[in-house]
Amino acid sequence: MFAHERAIYFAEHLNAPLWQPKQVYLAGEKVTHQGMIHQARWWLNTEPSNTNEAWQLLGMCSEHP
Repeated sequence: MFAHERAIYFAEHLNAPLWQPKQVYLAGEKVTHQGMIHQARWWLNTEPSNTNEAWQLLGMCSEHP
């Protein structure tokens, strides 16, 4: 992975706070949940999961992508 790609990856991770159960998320907002970064597709307050189409899985939270 090139340096600029790593910078983009970590910038996305730093801008993705931990998912909070009672929080309402708007389209485009990112969260981290169970080691993954998710982005809300529309207004929602559901838990991110691999089978939930309301959240787009962006990738894993890892020090070494």
